[in-house]
Amino acid sequence: MRIVTTNDFVGSFFAQATSYGRLPGGAALAATVKALGGLWIDTGDFAQGSALGAVTDGAWGFTAAGELGIDVAVVGNHELDWGLDHLRSQELPFPLLAANLPGFPAVHTTGDVAVIGVSLPGMAELHPGVGTSSPDLVALARQLRADGARWVVLALHDGVDAPGATQRMEAFCAPLRGAIDLVLGGHTLQCFAGELAGVPFLQPWAFGSQVGVAELGERVTLRLVDVGGERPWTGPGADQQAVLEADVVGHLDRPLLSRGGGSSLAEAIADALGGAVYIGPGDLWNQPARDGVHAYLPAGEVTMAQVLRLTPFTGARSVWGGQLVSAADPERVIAALTSAPAYPGGPPVGGTARRGGDRVVLTPFHAALAERLLDEDLDVRPAGATLREGLLAAVSR
Repeated sequence: MRIVTTNDFVGSFFAQATSYGRLPGGAALAATVKALGGLWIDTGDFAQGSALGAVTDGAWGFTAAGELGIDVAVVGNHELDWGLDHLRSQELPFPLLAANLPGFPAVHTTGDVAVIGVSLPGMAELHPGVGTSSPDLVALARQLRADGARWVVLALHDGVDAPGATQRMEAFCAPLRGAIDLVLGGHTLQCFAGELAGVPFLQPWAFGSQVGVAELGERVTLRLVDVGGERPWTGPGADQQAVLEADVVGHLDRPLLSRGGGSSLAEAIADALGGAVYIGPGDLWNQPARDGVHAYLPAGEVTMAQVLRLTPFTGARSVWGGQLVSAADPERVIAALTSAPAYPGGPPVGGTARRGGDRVVLTPFHAALAERLLDEDLDVRPAGATLREGLLAAVSR
């Protein structure tokens, strides 16, 4: 039995420039998976993230995702950017799993394979009000085997923190050994193919750049396959995308990018916004970090399609909406965000900061994270600007 997996496609339907080459687009991804054959399992964040999703209140991405050919998917945190009711109203041609969220099926069985879907365990931190549970995955797997499943696959919207930092996911996988045949990861925008605590674990590069292939037999074999050359997307939204790509909003004399060690892109936005500004590593991204870069704008004309692609969540009705806020004591807030771990035992949050002024500007998500890291309530007020407006100002200078 062959399993083909993708994660964090984030609306990458249209080919685009990256710091290392080109993203191939949704048509190329679908063609690659079709050529490979097998059961296509996506581990979440497949619909949200496109330029068109940003201007259609999230509807377009789900419509287009239904054209890809996915067999079963997991609820990602960005599928919930417009709330539970919005997500449940979407008509998708494949089942959407989340054993730990209310109202979603836990399992999809096809032939000899039972797929358990688990959404982000920390979903409530990103979407307050969304209830989560902790299902007994070992007991569920044993019951599925008793019901006739030959293989049990766990599709998880969570993954390794970095290729060399797998301890957290190893601790998650350890109790599953012997009960789960294969774990498919996502969410963290990293890549891994191997064993964690004795459990086969597969997480390809995201954004439709790569697919993971698992062969289930006497033993599980894993490999990573790069998606073939770019193809034009002619499905839903193609005409609207052409209009956005023709709308030139600025010009860059040099490329701007964001990587782990620094971000000329974030610095340009911070300079345009003025004052003390913090832009976190999760605020800007539009490509897989195959060369360490998460976000990229090439030199030359900048279009509205590129701006919306980099800031797809600005304006969404959620903590990921991108509305900038201010908080008192900027140096202390910035220090907490750049040096403290986002979760116990994890790596520092990181990000890019511009010092100066008597307040710090940051997104609502990072404002809430700063309150948790500092263990106190901050004076948080709307700042009257958005990341998208800051990016537009930066490229139009």
